[in-house]
Amino acid sequence: MSAPLNLRQDPAPVNIVTTKGFTRIIPVVWNFSITGYTFQASIILAGTGTVVSLPVILNTSTNHSDLNINTATDAAVPIGTHQWFLQWTDAAGNIRPLMSGAYSSVALPA
Repeated sequence: MSAPLNLRQDPAPVNIVTTKGFTRIIPVVWNFSITGYTFQASIILAGTGTVVSLPVILNTSTNHSDLNINTATDAAVPIGTHQWFLQWTDAAGNIRPLMSGAYSSVALPA
């Protein structure tokens, strides 16, 4: 008799470095249909644990999502190294972690 197989899905490690005062879009392309999925991304600020929403823009026709580091997100995240994550919820309500890592906001070099 074989032992039971234990599976788990860990998020892919992805670190993001941004320059304070600049906005950007980080595209993520999926190799399957994302129709019916909802995505959530957040930044957890170091020291306070405050959660800042990282907007996710979906395009189900091309199966990609964009992490939108907009003016509001940039303003809410102080210079420093924080943590971030991206997860999805499928049509059945199952939540899966996809990516996580360090989120560093750095000053523009003088």
